[in-house]
Amino acid sequence: MLPGRRDRGIGPWTPRPIAQSPSQSALEEVSVMNANKASNAASTQKNYLLVEGNTFHAVNAYFMSCAKLRKPMLVVRSEKRYWKVEWDCIIQDHEKFRIRLEDSQDEILDSMIEKINSISDSERKRLNWHVKLDVGYVSGISKSAAEKLAKEYFDILNPVFA
Repeated sequence: MLPGRRDRGIGPWTPRPIAQSPSQSALEEVSVMNANKASNAASTQKNYLLVEGNTFHAVNAYFMSCAKLRKPMLVVRSEKRYWKVEWDCIIQDHEKFRIRLEDSQDEILDSMIEKINSISDSERKRLNWHVKLDVGYVSGISKSAAEKLAKEYFDILNPVFA
């Protein structure tokens, strides 16, 4: 009888124990180390977090650090072949924010879309984006273009949300 299988008519099914492989524990250790680096990156002058692979804990720690510092969170993340820029701006008081940006919101969004349009034509063919002022992403770009876009977006968003 195979482990985790029930023999016909004999007793209840019992799942086989799943042993944690060394690679899983090593990944968790790396993820915790990345989380510590991410919280340190938020407190320093770095404007975005550069992540490769599965780094949920690192991004989560960076998000919390950015929330405490009241600055926009920008993450440059690797995908299979290309890179993705994600941003999320933590808004504490929505009503105050809405009143403050009533007139300038369209201008800021236009400047953000203008930055996307400045990406080279060869990269624009595979580009995918969703742009809102407080949250969004641009994917399908090279690493250098993603880092450049993250720096430009931080310069646009930081005065708005500070």
